[in-house]
Amino acid sequence: MAELHSGVLTKGIELRYRVPDSEGEFDGDFIKLDDLQEIPDLGGTTDTVEVTTFDDAAHMFIKGLLSYGDSVDFTFLYASDQFTLLSSMDGQYE
Repeated sequence: MAELHSGVLTKGIELRYRVPDSEGEFDGDFIKLDDLQEIPDLGGTTDTVEVTTFDDAAHMFIKGLLSYGDSVDFTFLYASDQFTLLSSMDGQYE
């Protein structure tokens, strides 16, 4: 019997964004970013909190809060126009 492997099929994943209007509302259409090659792990990591007391014979830990990190990094095939667009993006996008 063949061994089963779990994984994620990423074929067809798209990354889109939209820019807020002058009032800060997101009402326009989403714009697709082309040539996406890699997406980050979006699950985050759980911190651990030490709860060791003087009665414990070893260090004791519990699961803490889930941390998504400071940023997420996506990899694209280099295209000059899109590189210029992505480099100029600053602020809040949806």
